[in-house]
Amino acid sequence: MKIAYQKLFERIEIFSDAITQTFNIAGTLLIVFVMVIVNIDVIGRELFLVPVAGVPMMVSMSIVAIVFLQTPQTFKQGRLTQNSAILDTIGKKSPAARLGIELIFSTAAFYLILQIFLATFPLFKKAWVRNTYEGTIGDFTAPIWPIKFIILLGCALLLIQIFLFFMKKVLVFLHKEGTKNEPI
Repeated sequence: MKIAYQKLFERIEIFSDAITQTFNIAGTLLIVFVMVIVNIDVIGRELFLVPVAGVPMMVSMSIVAIVFLQTPQTFKQGRLTQNSAILDTIGKKSPAARLGIELIFSTAAFYLILQIFLATFPLFKKAWVRNTYEGTIGDFTAPIWPIKFIILLGCALLLIQIFLFFMKKVLVFLHKEGTKNEPI
């Protein structure tokens, strides 16, 4: 029974990691796109006195998308801001205390991202139904629902990564505690 749960957990983790990595790549491609359009805009302004319409708006919308596309992978790789020196010191003295801190962190992070998801969903729904856009008619306009959708997907993936992190920490701790209590 324990092996079945482990295999299910591993499959969920592999599937989630593949999607998270795909989002990360999409975020990287979006960074390249932003760099290209900014350079084209600058060259167009300087050499031909013709700026590219909508570049500032595309850049501002892209930054939001990039953050939500890449944050799940950043979390997965353990690259979000944390003080590893303090956690390592605490972990050497008391692995249970470190686990407690990591579980509190995971719970708080899960709650925060869930709140962002719940706050964004009605905004996405409204933008989708009303076909809301940013920009100036006749110059450059872009719908805002794709950005809201990316925020929702990024939050959902991050929630999955946080949950997997939480469960992995609990399972590792329970496994270590179980082996300590077994007779030699």
